[in-house]
Amino acid sequence: KDSKVSFTGPQLSRQIFGSTQNNDSNDNNGAFTSTIQQYSLCSFRKLQMQPARGDHILNGVLEVAIDIETNGVLQGTVENEVTRAARNQFGNANFIMYCLPKGTGKSWIAYGYFQWWRTVYNDDWCGYMSANVHEIAHNIGLKHSNEGGGLYKDQSGMMGFSYRKIGRPSMCFNGHKYWLLGYMRNRHITLDLLKDGPWKGNLVAFVDYEETLPGEYTIIHVQDLYILYNRAKDFNRETVERFDQVTITKAADDLSDSIALGGIDGLSPVFNDQDITIQICSQQFGDKDIMEITIYQEELGQTSLCGRDAQPPPITPQPITSQPITPQPTKSP
Repeated sequence: KDSKVSFTGPQLSRQIFGSTQNNDSNDNNGAFTSTIQQYSLCSFRKLQMQPARGDHILNGVLEVAIDIETNGVLQGTVENEVTRAARNQFGNANFIMYCLPKGTGKSWIAYGYFQWWRTVYNDDWCGYMSANVHEIAHNIGLKHSNEGGGLYKDQSGMMGFSYRKIGRPSMCFNGHKYWLLGYMRNRHITLDLLKDGPWKGNLVAFVDYEETLPGEYTIIHVQDLYILYNRAKDFNRETVERFDQVTITKAADDLSDSIALGGIDGLSPVFNDQDITIQICSQQFGDKDIMEITIYQEELGQTSLCGRDAQPPPITPQPITSQPITPQPTKSP
């Protein structure tokens, strides 16, 4: 009633549904990646979104007028008013983003409902790709990526902090989140060091997933650790943290949150956790980038296989853990 969202409907449509194109309202030299394009790239086209269709929906955007003043009003109250005003107008939408005007609540950015269909944004945050990707990921079953006791501090992927930039940064998810999503399931491997002994094999940069061959992997799972090569190129070129490193992420107790433990590269090639050692043996760069790594457990009398031959154990397919749908928002973005 008394205020509007900062971005116009056409601007939001371009920023959420458009492709890389010119936009004079950002600081990215006119180029940006839309929300649905980044999801398509990060999922290797397994998650394709398009603007909803319906009466009063224009290029995916439905503008709703409500009869209350919003300045200083709690965002939940405004969210409920929007729901009432827009009832039966959502068309064929599977995911719905609420863009609330400036001045609601106090200090907040956005929130998403876990395994449900709604995300809610504070004014201009509705137009920033990283915030969209992060919150919609809650809808599809992901929680946060943390580090060192701090919420959101894993900046190697989208489930950490969000960024006040249109169409940026171009990055995806950490190894634990990708494992849950299952987009590269046929290049997953689970290791049992006690049963099968030390392991050596090729870990391919996840952005090169579509170039991989049988016997090459993009995610390695051992105990509660998830190992991924976070190469900074293509649609992951702007990953903020641990770029060009083999990253090690730990599943938290509820299996959906994760904790970033560290990363290794050619300059610092060894990582130790829970008596498990992860070591880079060699690197290969080309059409696809590869880290040859070995994983072993010293307390079992195992040693590095770098420079030695080894056969990888068989693939053990892992199901994605599903959880009941709950209409509860995360408390923070």
